Amino acid sequence: MTTKKEHLRNLALAASSAIPIVGGPISMLLDKYLPKFILEKKTRLLAELNTELERLTSSGEVLNLEDERFIALFIKCTNLAIQEFQEEKVTLYKNIILNSALPNQYDFDETTLFINWLQELTVDQIRIIKAIKFSDPMVFKDVNSGDIYQLLKVLFPSISRDYLAVIGQDLITKKIVLHRGSIYSIEFDKEKNNQIWFLSDLGEKFINYILSPKTENKST
Repeated sequence: MTTKKEHLRNLALAASSAIPIVGGPISMLLDKYLPKFILEKKTRLLAELNTELERLTSSGEVLNLEDERFIALFIKCTNLAIQEFQEEKVTLYKNIILNSALPNQYDFDETTLFINWLQELTVDQIRIIKAIKFSDPMVFKDVNSGDIYQLLKVLFPSISRDYLAVIGQDLITKKIVLHRGSIYSIEFDKEKNNQIWFLSDLGEKFINYILSPKTENKST
């Protein structure tokens, strides 16, 4: 595996050859660095997936590895994971692959939506969704406002207002996060404990699906 020292050396060599001729740094990246980087990342990802799939098999799960749906999702998510530089997202793509191998999971359209959301959302937005799902409900009871920034500044006090407002509004637009007073939350679950902000049912499905293989969600 490329060490940090080798990695920096490769980038430095590419930068130092930045001269206006055919080839140059792009040629070096394409010919030398990128193939090695992609191969190492792909090898590591496939080894991790193989270990997890074997673990699921040994736990008694019947996997749909030859199913066309699984193959298509495997190819798509593997490519997305290889292109992703944030390890947190790589792990989430891996979890989607593992879930798609399990029978009786969510239908193909929902899974496709979840993949699209994962592509579009920032890591910070994923952290907001997780914070809303797992934080103390008392945090939300103290935020009696329809402005999601009022919630996010409690959860992330050091982050700028504009940034929180933009990424928070995107979660509302996607109907992942709901406000108790919105028209979409008229019949919200009583288990929300009167929270002002909470995840929609689809938002709950999304975060549960991407966090880990959900074998307990199988139909009986």
